[in-house]
Amino acid sequence: MEQYVSLFSSDLWHSFFYFLGTYQGAFYRSSIELVISILLSYMVISEYTKTQINERKRELKYLSIAFVSLLINSLLEVSIYATVLFGGFSIGTISFFWPVLDRFLDLITLVLLVNAFIFPAFKTRLLRFKVDYRAQLVAIAVISLLIEAFWLGSRSIQNYVFFWGNYIHHLLTFSIIVYAIVELLRYPDEDFRYSGSIYAAFLLYLVVPVAEFINIFFYGNSSIRLRLFVQPFPIFAILLLTRVTFLKLVDKAYLRERLTKAERKYKIERELGRMKDEFVSVVSHELRTPLTSIKLYLSLLKSGKFGETNEQQKNAVRIVESESDRLSSLINDLLSLSKLESGKEHLKIREFDLNELKKPIYYAGAEGKEIEVAFSIPENFKVNADPSKITQVFVNLMGNAIKFTDNKGKIKVTAEKRKGEWALSIKDSGRGIPHKDIPKLFDKFYQSESHMTRTKGGTGLGLAIVKKIIDLHKGKVEVASSEGKGSTFTVIVPYKI
Repeated sequence: MEQYVSLFSSDLWHSFFYFLGTYQGAFYRSSIELVISILLSYMVISEYTKTQINERKRELKYLSIAFVSLLINSLLEVSIYATVLFGGFSIGTISFFWPVLDRFLDLITLVLLVNAFIFPAFKTRLLRFKVDYRAQLVAIAVISLLIEAFWLGSRSIQNYVFFWGNYIHHLLTFSIIVYAIVELLRYPDEDFRYSGSIYAAFLLYLVVPVAEFINIFFYGNSSIRLRLFVQPFPIFAILLLTRVTFLKLVDKAYLRERLTKAERKYKIERELGRMKDEFVSVVSHELRTPLTSIKLYLSLLKSGKFGETNEQQKNAVRIVESESDRLSSLINDLLSLSKLESGKEHLKIREFDLNELKKPIYYAGAEGKEIEVAFSIPENFKVNADPSKITQVFVNLMGNAIKFTDNKGKIKVTAEKRKGEWALSIKDSGRGIPHKDIPKLFDKFYQSESHMTRTKGGTGLGLAIVKKIIDLHKGKVEVASSEGKGSTFTVIVPYKI
């Protein structure tokens, strides 16, 4: 019983606090922080590299930065104290920078830790978080440099500077913690997990500056007991934050919540996809029916079944026929793209000769503009792909090339075999594509002002269909172009699909 009571005797606790205030105590305290920071840095960085959830990845990024900072700070402190204790090194030899650097590293680490743990409360205010985060780091760096300048400026007032440096350090510590607590209280979030432990850790951190203020204002900065009393509180706070971090990393409830949200999002997207497919199918069918009738009556008008037509009427018929063909093309493209996007389109891979693309029907529009089409495809150029889909790609790319090549221009089609893949290129002598438009060419309905279908007509879906088909073949489409010098579209497809 006497032994049990002695564990709580004032002499024992006084000895414990006194020990923590020595170089040995500081060495052991920093060693504990170093071990914790190494473990947490490894765990958090490992999780960061594996996670695919953007929101969680951002949170883990700030936690990684914070614990790496704590690791560096602890490693530096352990090195200094180990040298003092075991190497006969005098800390006075680095007194021209160590006190200020020590405080600076403590504050930087505190800012990084505090902001990393309150980050989830800022998930809807990321810009505000980044601004505050950077402002705190810059402010601490500037203040530390000013204190260091005063420290080096006059050896005669070092005690004075040391006192005010400590005072400012504790004032900044207090401000950083209070800022974090106020932000959490101002913007409560039901999804903010482990807030109780985080509040407790922040309050433990607050004990040190509050005790120092009491020491300064009520004891004239002379209470050794009060200074020794606060020694273990930062490590207690670190241990609490360690617990929170561990729980965050293995939080099954959080993972279940994320999985539920992902499943809900998947169901919504699947339903939207189904509705889109149904809409496209219905609209396409409803458009095709009257379009067929329009084309039939146009054919009858042209054949003279309803009597002779004058030139003005013939011109009107030609315009209506052209626009009906354009509408028919749009419907076909919409249906084709819808099937490709829904995953309902399956490739029918077989070996065929790429020279089959030389048939004039696939580039009939070139003759009307007197465009010279040259082919450079080796004889017996066999590839494994879906012939109908590759033909569709070729027709779409040739259609674009013909559309944007002036009369009497040139188009060259080449094919070559490469290591593990084959390539088909279509080069035109058209006006070219602005560099800024190239990344957007394969977007649905995208129309470049100076190149694409805004001035030349078209559906704006041809290149999107090309991209989807080549993606199905596990290939890629490359574009090389500059204004006034034509364009080259190259389709690259692997042999093995």
